[in-house]
Amino acid sequence: MTNLLAVGTGTLSAASIAITSGTVAAYNSSLTVSTGTVNCTGALTFTGTGTKTFQFTGAGTLNIGGNLGGGGTFTTFAGSIVNCNGSSLQTLGGTAAYTYNVLKSNNSAGVTLGFAATITTLIIADVNTTAVFNDGGFVITPGASSVLDLNNSGTYNLGSATVGTAWPTWATRNIDAGTTVGYVSAVAQAVSTVPSYPNLTFTGAGVKTPIAGTLTIGGNWSITGGTATLSTNANIVNVTEMLREQEALHKVQH
Repeated sequence: MTNLLAVGTGTLSAASIAITSGTVAAYNSSLTVSTGTVNCTGALTFTGTGTKTFQFTGAGTLNIGGNLGGGGTFTTFAGSIVNCNGSSLQTLGGTAAYTYNVLKSNNSAGVTLGFAATITTLIIADVNTTAVFNDGGFVITPGASSVLDLNNSGTYNLGSATVGTAWPTWATRNIDAGTTVGYVSAVAQAVSTVPSYPNLTFTGAGVKTPIAGTLTIGGNWSITGGTATLSTNANIVNVTEMLREQEALHKVQH
């Protein structure tokens, strides 16, 4: 038995969406959208024993203001967009890797991955100019011809309390001058020397070690936690502005 809600080219607006398949394994529930739009101001969840699916069949848009739950099948499509536009912290996934064609963070409180993800295009702060994206310590696999757009005064944080994730190999990087990249792990973390960072922050207790090469920071370099170790790979550091935090001077190991 299959329950299907097909948005097609239209618009579905809801306070929350629960895709549930009940307690019988043969029962399946699916929500599909082609080139239309789903506006969900709260959470989108998957529950039940059978198959639960949210599927893009065209270049549609999901605007979501709450968490995107795990436990279901989330299927993307070329041109489809998931836009996180909530006002409190949002978490994406949690039990299996999801794939996103275009994933947007337009939430100043932060959008955080709850599981590893494949992302072709990651756009941060194109509408909400102070939006934050956190990888949550989960690995991002950039999709084919991948793009990172870090806009306005947006922030992109890498790492968690227990995992020191690395900079993904984005094929194209469009990074505005007012943006910030943060290495925030409480454990050891390698710092990429690509790209040139507009603003760079080190937080969390973990030692931050740049890989071989020149570390270039166009604006401010702020160290409020952990230690920056520059001697391991004999790094050269170019900082256009300054070390913003006075205590940072005591946390850089040459």
